[in-house]
Amino acid sequence: MIVDTMEHLEAYGALGEHFRTAVEYLKKTDMRSLPVGKHEVDGEKVFILSQENHLTVKEMDWEAHARYADIQIILEGCERFGWGYRGTLNDLDVARDFRTCSDVQYIEYTLVPGMFTIFLPGEMHSPGNTTAGDCVVRKLVVKVLCD
Repeated sequence: MIVDTMEHLEAYGALGEHFRTAVEYLKKTDMRSLPVGKHEVDGEKVFILSQENHLTVKEMDWEAHARYADIQIILEGCERFGWGYRGTLNDLDVARDFRTCSDVQYIEYTLVPGMFTIFLPGEMHSPGNTTAGDCVVRKLVVKVLCD
């Protein structure tokens, strides 16, 4: 798990070819202008899910991925995340590259506009949590294939 501000995003291109592709695309793109939905950057190697989510207070839902890293960038609002350092990875839904997690021990942190977090494959994480009460969050989830 990585947490940083957008002014340092370029450094994370060093994580690999597909990360470089993602960083270069984000540098030249007005991220706020991307409409809600999926946007291809480099086919299924790098793509962006632009989201506007209405967050409500709820129990944290845990997930992990096998093939993709997530770069989650907050554009508006604030979002609380959990990062699991111990827990159980449940069965993988290969088609969605998604697995639920259970019995997770974790830390929490909150991102505000101009910040991002990166979750690498296998890292348990809980996005989509509010800090206090209902709120709306605009964000990008950049999916980066790790092969």
